Amino acid sequence: MKALCIVGKSGSGKSTFLEIASSLNIASYDMSSVIYEEVEKRGLSSNPLEVIKFASDLRKKHGKDIVAKLLFEKIKKESPEKIVISGLRSIEEYTFFKNNMEKTLLLYLKADIKLRYK
Repeated sequence: MKALCIVGKSGSGKSTFLEIASSLNIASYDMSSVIYEEVEKRGLSSNPLEVIKFASDLRKKHGKDIVAKLLFEKIKKESPEKIVISGLRSIEEYTFFKNNMEKTLLLYLKADIKLRYK
């Protein structure tokens, strides 16, 4: 498997990049979807502030790469050849993918602040 990991500030185009990749039949994943799946599995509130707290607690308890590990289990089941992953939160998550995929690249998306808020 080959992965392109997308990072950037809010509004920089990460979601748009994922949509385009998906439209080209490239497997596309958002790290936050893993958090929301875990929240749903555990029957917890999907209130954004509580989800943020849950994600923080999850990382404190299981390590900064836990979300990458959970997503990787899902990716392995689907076995796509090429993957785009958005929303990494730490170097540990990137390192996990780099150590567990054939090839992993990191792309930082940057957009002008006026464009981001537009």
